[in-house]
Amino acid sequence: MNTYESDSTWKAINSMLPASIGLNSEVNPTESYFPWRSSKIHVERFENPTSRVKVILHHGVGTNGRLLSLCTGAALARQGLEVVAVDMPLYGMTENNEGLITYDDWIDVSLKFIDSESKADDRPIVLYGLSAGGMLAYHVAVLEPRVRGIVGMCFLDLSDLRVKSIAYIQVRLCRG
Repeated sequence: MNTYESDSTWKAINSMLPASIGLNSEVNPTESYFPWRSSKIHVERFENPTSRVKVILHHGVGTNGRLLSLCTGAALARQGLEVVAVDMPLYGMTENNEGLITYDDWIDVSLKFIDSESKADDRPIVLYGLSAGGMLAYHVAVLEPRVRGIVGMCFLDLSDLRVKSIAYIQVRLCRG
């Protein structure tokens, strides 16, 4: 299975960040996979069983969970929170074995992941989303009562067909 250990891109970015933000030997996530349909969703976790909440990070179109771990996850972990970053299908180290991936699939992945996390412990869940991940955080929070808060960086109105078409085209372009 793919891991970020062999990827040099994030390491170059990490080397340019202040030590108080990026990853280092003391603040470094563990990598694992979450099964979804016939795919393996890559997850990285800054584990802290004493954290009162669990923060789940959702990236946007064109990025991945590791970049969110660099700029947000590690800083939150240093504050004592348990933080989990998810690579959505078509991004990061997720092993995608599906055909067409849609935004609804991202919602499904997130809901199933939250269900699995909630079975592991009963801590409140807060979603953080960047760009399309902000929109995802909002949509998932509406559907999932175990989500107690969201921090979002971009909310799009998918009832506007122009916005929905652009979001669909972006996912299709990234798929190739």
